[in-house]
Order: sequence, then structure tokens, then C-alpha cells
Amino acid sequence: MNVDSIGVEKYSVSQLFNQDESFVYEVPKYQREYKWKTREWEALYDDLTENGPGYFLGSVIYINKSHNLETCYEVVDGQQRLTTISIFLATIYKALQFYKAQLDEEQLQDMVLLKRRLIAKKSKDAIRLIPQSQKQNFDDYIGLLTDLGIAQGKKAPKNAGNRRIFKAHYYFKKRIEESCSKAKDAVEKIFEIYDLLTKAIVVAISVPSHSDAYKLFESLNNRGTPLTAIDLVKNLLLARVDEEGGNVDDYFEKWNDILDFVGEEDAVQERFFRQNYNAFRRILNTPFVVDERMLPLGPIATRSTMLDIYERLVKRDPFGFVEELRTSAEAYGKILLTNTEGMSARVKNSFRDLQRVQGAPSYMLML
Repeated sequence: MNVDSIGVEKYSVSQLFNQDESFVYEVPKYQREYKWKTREWEALYDDLTENGPGYFLGSVIYINKSHNLETCYEVVDGQQRLTTISIFLATIYKALQFYKAQLDEEQLQDMVLLKRRLIAKKSKDAIRLIPQSQKQNFDDYIGLLTDLGIAQGKKAPKNAGNRRIFKAHYYFKKRIEESCSKAKDAVEKIFEIYDLLTKAIVVAISVPSHSDAYKLFESLNNRGTPLTAIDLVKNLLLARVDEEGGNVDDYFEKWNDILDFVGEEDAVQERFFRQNYNAFRRILNTPFVVDERMLPLGPIATRSTMLDIYERLVKRDPFGFVEELRTSAEAYGKILLTNTEGMSARVKNSFRDLQRVQGAPSYMLML
């Protein structure tokens, strides 16, 4: 990693969401969906309101993907933070709307400027932050901004209120209302919260490539949802694909196929990766054999050794690694009944019986 090509700047939230600029933040589709929950929302709100202006919120890593006259920053790390800040700003805007009749001329202008922080200057329809589309994140976010009178997009999709984008809004709405109920002047309190948020500090780090971004990403994810070992394998894979000239989007889709076959539960995904290595360890170790040591990657994959094993496999051949893993995941999905295409009722019932007796230790043999 060439440190000379990395740019590090300290920005306030006000600068990150500058109402006079046309840049946008885009979260690539291979990022995880929005995952922050009450614990993170509560920590953010409490940290801001219990400390003075200039509180440090964390870091953001991005790649400058600007072309022609459009300035676009691809967010590699920090999308949870940026999305939450956006939702918080949108909620403050809605709170001010409730008291609009009480606002003086200057406060009304501040309310207009707040709206422009969330809509890029180049177009009234260009949202500042473009979330990725997994789990309807993009549609939910557009729907929220539309419902709050900020954007002019589509209405929120069905059941959006049960997902995290809207739940974050409801959380901040409740906290703002609670703060206002204890204050002498509700409008003054809302602007006080707004001031604390916009003066909070974020360190923005620009890097030239995905590989550089992921190296930083693993060490700087200090506030967000903890990464699983599977997340780290994916990050390393995509970085390696990018380094070797592969199409990152294509391999992200193949990675999603693997997880779709296995299922969404982190524990099940981890078990698959461990059992896949343990089932095929002699074949997987063959390219690494030196002298007479038959299993240089390790005799068995455990929770503590799995990441090191897969890191070496990915670095050796990221393209072949994905194809082989996809084949195994497809078979494993049949065992789990998450991939039942072409399966007879008799086989389905047999696998279902195996699940009922908690026969997971036998999955490796069947794989």
C-alpha cells in the first residue's frame, strides 16, 4: 500500500454534507446492507448530546470515482455512519417542519439549507447519499426522504417501516421528541441538536484502489457492526480480484450466489466454510505442499484458524477459489434444504429428518 497516495482530511458533518456542493456518496452494491440497530443509534445520539461541539464520530474511507463533471465518492467503509447521519438529518428536518409556523425568517432559511444537505446541488432529485440496493436499502431510503418531504422519489415500499432505515428514523424522532419535551423552547432544542450533529467530526480517508481501501477497512471499522470472518474473506477476495484485473461486480454476484446457497445466518455460513475446508483439505493443500508436510494450511479449520486458511487460498487464486467454493456451496445448500432445485421429495424428507436430529456433524461427510 502506497501511503503517499492516501489522503486524510478532518471534516465536520457540515462539510461532509455541504449544501453548496454537488458531490454524491455512492455505496457500491457489494457492501453489506444497513445493519445499525438501537445500540448504535443510542450511542450516537448520547455521544453527541452529552459532549460539546466537535465530537469525533469515526472515519470514512472512499475512492474518488468522479468522471466528467460529476463528483462521486465510492464509500468503502463508513456507509453505516453516513447513512445514519443522513437519517438523523432528515429526522431533524421533519421535526422542524412540525414547528414551521413558529420559525423566524433565519430559521426558515436554515431549514431550507438542511434539506439541501441531503439533496445534491446539481439536481433537486439527486440524493446526496446513494445506498446500495441489498435488502431494499435504496428503496427504503428514497421512500423515507420522500415521505419526509425531502426528495421527490417513489413512496416507501411495502413493510419498509419494519426495516432498519425507517426504524432508525423512528428512533431519532422519539429521542428528539423526548429532548423537546424537557426543554423550555422546543425549536431552540432542535437547533441545538442540529448544531451538535453538524459540528461533529469525521476523518475522511481517500484511497486510489479497492485493495488499499480494504487494508484500511479492516483496521478502522471501530464503531460499526463487527465484521465476521466471512465478511473479511469477502473483502480480501474482492480486493484481490481488483488487483488482478477482474471484474469486482461479477465476483460480488458469484459471492452472493455462495451465500444464497448456504443461507443468511452467520453461524451457518461459518460452519460451511469450516466444513468445506475439512472435507477437501488434501485437495486444497496440494498447491502449498513443501517437502513432506501434507497439510501446510493446517490439519483442520477452526474458528480461530479459518480466516488464515482462507486468506492463503484467496491470495493464491481468487478466481478458481470462487468457482470451487460455489460448487461446494451449491451442494451444501441441498443438505440444508436452502437449495432444493431438482430434489425429490424422498431426499428432501431425509435431509429434513437429519436436521431434526441435529445432524450437522455429518454434513462434512455428505459434502
